[in-house]
Amino acid sequence: MKNRRLFAILATATALSFVLSACGFGGEDPVEQVIVEEEATPTPEAAETPEPTEEPETEVWEPTYTSADGSISIDYPDESWSNKTDSNGIVSIESDTGRVVIIHGDAEDKETLVLPDSEDMAMTLERALPLEDSEFEISEYSNGDEAGANVIYYVVKYNDTEKTEGVAQRIHKYISNDTEYYEITAETQAADDAALTTIKTAIDSFRILNDSALKDAATGASAAPAAEGTETAEGEGTEGGAVVDAEPAEEGTSSGSIHSDEDLADNSRTRTIYTNDGAGTPIVVSNNGDGTWSDRNGNTYRFDSSDESIVYDSDDVDYYYGGEAGDVAYMPITYDE
Repeated sequence: MKNRRLFAILATATALSFVLSACGFGGEDPVEQVIVEEEATPTPEAAETPEPTEEPETEVWEPTYTSADGSISIDYPDESWSNKTDSNGIVSIESDTGRVVIIHGDAEDKETLVLPDSEDMAMTLERALPLEDSEFEISEYSNGDEAGANVIYYVVKYNDTEKTEGVAQRIHKYISNDTEYYEITAETQAADDAALTTIKTAIDSFRILNDSALKDAATGASAAPAAEGTETAEGEGTEGGAVVDAEPAEEGTSSGSIHSDEDLADNSRTRTIYTNDGAGTPIVVSNNGDGTWSDRNGNTYRFDSSDESIVYDSDDVDYYYGGEAGDVAYMPITYDE
């Protein structure tokens, strides 16, 4: 009985051992279990949407330039011209070969402005550059009234451009009254007629847009030179295009608004006096031959009999005189850009 039980236990153990061996438990070379991990499929990244590209704005060329304050306008001759300056009463348009400068001044500024109110005076200003008479020619000159304003216009052609920084032709135009003025200067480095027409057209396009009293005088083409010897107003005539008094001046006095080189160099005929207000503004006065002197606006002055350096006007406001003739005041005026 005991042996049967032992035999049954052994048989059970043998069967269990077989089963365990078949399942890989135990034994000298068990079968290893290999686990294969599946790789995760990467999720594709969403492509970034590109920012919309802003197309650069195409600049549209405007043929007319209007000043920043809206007071004036002028046409560009062509697309090679552009605005360069617009401040402190000065506006300029320029190209590689030309320039137009417009200067606006009030009554106070006008006191220091030398108006070339005759062809002789225009020549004097050119000589002050300095130039010899053979180095320039004033080919056109006119001076007259238009729409209640004085308008001066003249053209200068230069024979020696080395002395004029390359400028071959220049046009000057002044529009003024007692309270304000516009000075327009146009220049070109080309010496041909086409270049002159180009800058002349630009000057003629100048317009005043505000309520200035000079507005109407700035409309239209520049006046042609007055015919020599023609009568312009009662008691006046023209001499070489310049307006002068019809009545001849007394000997030793200045001849109307005309000042010759001799007049300007002779301090017995013309003198430069200065204001005593700290500015030292120069004023050219002409000898009236009766002990009084007058400026171009008709104001009269007298020199102190005991000290000629002291001068009084009709209101007894005092001025200074340093012994200089009239030509000292006629020097070129420059403006910082």
